[in-house]
Amino acid sequence: STVIEPGVKESLQAIQGIQRIDALRSVEVDSPKGLVHIAATDNFTLGEERIYLESSVPENQIWDEMLTGSVIISEPLANRLGINGKNASIVLNTALGPQSFEVVGIYYDYASTQGTVTMALSVYQSFWQDQDITALGLRLLPDTDLDTVVQSVEKAIGDQQRLIVRPNQALRAEVLEVF
Repeated sequence: STVIEPGVKESLQAIQGIQRIDALRSVEVDSPKGLVHIAATDNFTLGEERIYLESSVPENQIWDEMLTGSVIISEPLANRLGINGKNASIVLNTALGPQSFEVVGIYYDYASTQGTVTMALSVYQSFWQDQDITALGLRLLPDTDLDTVVQSVEKAIGDQQRLIVRPNQALRAEVLEVF
């Protein structure tokens, strides 16, 4: 997958209408039970944006738990690895050796049949020694013209790197068409 060039996020922060930018690192890692997909993010509202099958802490405390090394996992991954209930954990092979991560929530997810471990980007970076970013999520201020922001984004990063800019509305429309 494409890695976003350093400096792209900073270039985008100056664009009018962007409220915040969330970074994501999407990567496959090894575990004692085979390859596992990790989505590492700095999206601090993530805990409240998911719908949970179960969680061991209130949704508004999930991000704080993730910052200290806990993870949330998708229902397909929980099913595939037989993870359920309170006090669950998952072992992942990090750059620093095998590490056990407490699972504080299992969320519904229809995007992947293999499943995903979601963790705080800072935790991922410390255990895997990897500073790469795979995607950026732009959150716009209310009443911001989407087309204007897309054009500004393409203009701002055009000289740095060719990236695909996909508004959520287009993505949602494609998903609904599939369903």
